[in-house]
Amino acid sequence: MRCRWVIAGLALLVGAALVWRVGLRWDLPAYVFVLAVLGPVLMVVDLELMRLPNRIVLPAVPVLLVLLGTAALGCSDGGASLRRALLGAVAAGLCLGAVAWLLPQGLGWGDVKAVTGLLGPLAGWTCWSGLAWAGVVAFTGAALTAAVTRRAAVAMGPFLFGGVLVIVLWAGPPR
Repeated sequence: MRCRWVIAGLALLVGAALVWRVGLRWDLPAYVFVLAVLGPVLMVVDLELMRLPNRIVLPAVPVLLVLLGTAALGCSDGGASLRRALLGAVAAGLCLGAVAWLLPQGLGWGDVKAVTGLLGPLAGWTCWSGLAWAGVVAFTGAALTAAVTRRAAVAMGPFLFGGVLVIVLWAGPPR
């Protein structure tokens, strides 16, 4: 029962921060969907179960693609943001897939799917440097948490979502 309030509180805070930073733009629904709606749910699930379930992540991918495609229609950049989002998904998926393959005990395939399908496109939509910095923020946060708590296994989902949120709030949406 307590987790519901945590999820609702996180969703409200993240949603308000995104509206404040992004503003009323065509891409706001994509940011809110991934970071304020899915993010808190997947973070709590990952903290409790150490997994990001396919039945939440996989159906959300086409929804995000439709939201970003719709946002691209409202942008004046000629589709550059959408191309960057799709390439960001591929780049993030390849990087995290390589890490998961080389260090299977350190990163799960649920993390790879969440980054490839949800977080990579959203960070790529924001900016190229945001994609890289989101990874740096996420892995630094996870490493510091593992060092402070002295735990070998740390749920990566909260740090991955948090890394993208930090970058979106810092860099803002594409101009």
